[in-house]
Amino acid sequence: MSVNDHGGREPPTNYVKQMNAFIEQSAGVLGAKEQAVYLRLFGVWNSLMRPEWFEAADSQLMRELKISSRSTIRTCRKQLIEHGFVRSYNPGHRKKTLYQLLDLTDFEVSKNDISKIDISKIDTSRCQKMTPKVSNFDHYIKEKDKKISTSTAAVEFYQNNIRPICSGYELERLQDDIQHYGEDTVIKAIKRAVTRNKRSIGYVEGILRRWETDGFDKEGEHGRSSSGYAGSHRRKAPRKDCTDWDDPNADFGGW
Repeated sequence: MSVNDHGGREPPTNYVKQMNAFIEQSAGVLGAKEQAVYLRLFGVWNSLMRPEWFEAADSQLMRELKISSRSTIRTCRKQLIEHGFVRSYNPGHRKKTLYQLLDLTDFEVSKNDISKIDISKIDTSRCQKMTPKVSNFDHYIKEKDKKISTSTAAVEFYQNNIRPICSGYELERLQDDIQHYGEDTVIKAIKRAVTRNKRSIGYVEGILRRWETDGFDKEGEHGRSSSGYAGSHRRKAPRKDCTDWDDPNADFGGW
């Protein structure tokens, strides 16, 4: 494994100047998809308070950019690296790619500056996780492995009740959901999908998104929500215009 290096360039410090420089330097150099991937990475980097290194899964980029092919993401990443816009590091199979945005504000992009060096030759002490800072790169990778390994209960429950996981992409989606929503919540969503006989990762994710926006709702028998929106169980109000034909004082409208 290696990290791409571009003449000892540092990460950007001014995100406004960085964006202006990207708009200028990417024109006629990058295609639409490469520019979209960079802008999405720029958004992740900025939301994390602009760390030196940050992580982004291929599946996350695919969902947010509506790109259906993982190879397209890899091709875009390769183009961004070759043209000197980013560095990247692949920590291993089924692990999120690490990115570093390169400072574009005082640098003329040149293909001659592209080279690859060993990971030990660059400073990764400031590599940042999604939440707290970590002291060194090895500790960062170990913590990621530990976090994934603690999620095996939900993965096992999914395989036993939905279907066996048949691709790395499906596993990565499930792990992303566990990381975002929590293992207990994902297991509850799987149970709800099984109750409704909707055995797919997409349906489970739909339940999780609805719970995130509307809150968790308990589901009773026959798969109906306790929120009471099922029309078949509504009690009909008595009609107020009914005439009592046995009432001698009733008004029969001129009869």
